[in-house]
Amino acid sequence: MHSDLIAKLEAAKAHASQLPYRDGDGYSWGGEAVLTIGTRSIMIGAGKEALALAHEIARRWNVNYDDTPAALKALEARDG
Repeated sequence: MHSDLIAKLEAAKAHASQLPYRDGDGYSWGGEAVLTIGTRSIMIGAGKEALALAHEIARRWNVNYDDTPAALKALEARDG
């Protein structure tokens, strides 16, 4: 089971996002940076630096990720 999860995560693409800010009762909250890999999400922190870190982690995770559609790959292989 553990090895199945690792295999799925290794094949998944990473995305960085930011939760919306909210206001209420004289204070605001939100804006947390979230890193999502496949179906797993990790909250990195709040602020610009946290979002930049989430984007950098996603960029490094996706360095070998290939999301080229199969049809395009077939055309490229055919045309050389």
